[in-house]
Amino acid sequence: MKWVGALALLVSIGVCVAVWAGMAAAESEEAGLELQNYFSNAHTTGGQGFINITAPYEGNATATSPVAQEGEICAMIYVLDTDQALQACCGCPITADGLLTLSIAGNLAPNPLATGQLLHDGSIRILAAKTNAVPIKHVVTPPFEGCDTVTGVCCDPTGNGGSEALSLTPELVAWANHVQSTQITEENFQSTERVTGGDDIEYDPASLPESCADTVRLGSGQGFCTCASVSG
Repeated sequence: MKWVGALALLVSIGVCVAVWAGMAAAESEEAGLELQNYFSNAHTTGGQGFINITAPYEGNATATSPVAQEGEICAMIYVLDTDQALQACCGCPITADGLLTLSIAGNLAPNPLATGQLLHDGSIRILAAKTNAVPIKHVVTPPFEGCDTVTGVCCDPTGNGGSEALSLTPELVAWANHVQSTQITEENFQSTERVTGGDDIEYDPASLPESCADTVRLGSGQGFCTCASVSG
């Protein structure tokens, strides 16, 4: 009987370890420095599409910086059309465990670079980066640059005009719902491995801020998305 009890205990432990490993693997697939997903049927009567972004980390209550206390980072968002041409970009601050919910039609795709052409389908890329700007007194903050008025920091998706690379930082988690022809589905953003060199370059994340700078410069009031709110 003791042997049977010991065997049952070992089986139970094995099941728990397997479950924990599966959960860890799932979480690692969902979180990332770079995330990608698609959107469909925006600006149609089929329903509203949204994306949700959260920072699954804790702040540091003993830190001297308000930003570090809140564990605040940026979700740098880049909206592309079906030809993978950048159409809009923006940077949104988000605190540790905060939840940022953005509407595809209302926040991300209402103002594309392509004049007079609403975006119905495309893809969204998100880079997790350190805050990289502050509001400047008597200077209007660009609409693509989201700011937190409490901590006094902003998120510039252009990386200072594209001349400086973003400083990628702890991962973000995001998920989106997709407006289909007969229903609305939900899917996690996929973490995309960075490919920055060699003959098989898929994309270079450093090119996104530079493309963003060109987009907002050429857009003349178009080519940017906006942050709905920041909830901590």
